[in-house]
Amino acid sequence: MTGALELSNGKLLFIHAAATPNNKIGMISSTGYVAAGDCLTTQAAPFTTSLPTAMLMHSSGKLLVSYGSTTSASNVIMSYDVDATANTISNAVTAYSNQSVVIGPSAMTEDTETGIVYISSATVGAESIEAFSFNSTSGTLTRIGSQAFIPLSQYVRCVSGMVVGN
Repeated sequence: MTGALELSNGKLLFIHAAATPNNKIGMISSTGYVAAGDCLTTQAAPFTTSLPTAMLMHSSGKLLVSYGSTTSASNVIMSYDVDATANTISNAVTAYSNQSVVIGPSAMTEDTETGIVYISSATVGAESIEAFSFNSTSGTLTRIGSQAFIPLSQYVRCVSGMVVGN
């Protein structure tokens, strides 16, 4: 598992970066996983070659999941609707898929005061941190500006987590 987060009702969302068919998002019971019935739902990765690398529950209520891959076109950010009462992960939307900007996404965070989403890229030679606005109606991300928020440098290699301090 490459990430997990707790929903407001105690259920857990997780992402699992394994070979197909196990490269997925899942929701498990608030009491944990003891029996198969405790796995409440799953959502497959958008491509068989996509591995979920990070997730973020945006302040809008949408779930953002980044997918990395050695197959360039499989590097995408997806947005989803999560209903913790009905146990569903649905409405998959490609939020961002420009591999010249984000490739090998490794971490995401949100500035909850502004709603800006920051995404790091970890592919060798493309390490950077990008800033995006998020449209929760369409489920899409738009790059802010035409340059990386933090360009290629030794300070952004292998970013595995980010936090915005306010």
